[in-house]
Amino acid sequence: MRQSIIILLCCTLLVVTGCAPSKEIRSDKVKEFKERMLFTYENIEELSILFTETTMVFRYQINNEEEKGQIFEESRNFFLSSEVQEGIVKGMFVKEHADRNFSYPDVEISFSLGSKQLTDFKYTASYYGSNTDPAVVDHYDTWYYFNREGEVAQVKE
Repeated sequence: MRQSIIILLCCTLLVVTGCAPSKEIRSDKVKEFKERMLFTYENIEELSILFTETTMVFRYQINNEEEKGQIFEESRNFFLSSEVQEGIVKGMFVKEHADRNFSYPDVEISFSLGSKQLTDFKYTASYYGSNTDPAVVDHYDTWYYFNREGEVAQVKE
């Protein structure tokens, strides 16, 4: 009996505190982009494009960081394209999260060297310009770069 209660409490704790699952984004545009990126950049070992609960994530596993800037620029341009903004961001994410105050996702373009679990570098942006007021809108204009030491810098155009 005591073991059953402990197991039930553990399961409840996992459900309450567990992280939301990520969802691979399935669309023809995403498939084409992934194929083009993997063909163009030999140092990309793996590319996943997915939604988490609040973010659209481009997760690159690369074997060196030489072309990281170019890969970021192409990923950012793809994300900001009207096809992605209308078909994926609004058509999938916003539609599913319309009842929230912050219905648009953040975006993260992350790079891992060697380990799939650790992010060594990432670029981020948000639709909103305030994390407390959804009326303040940035439209993904301001991007930030985080290095493996946790230092952050705004990305200049």
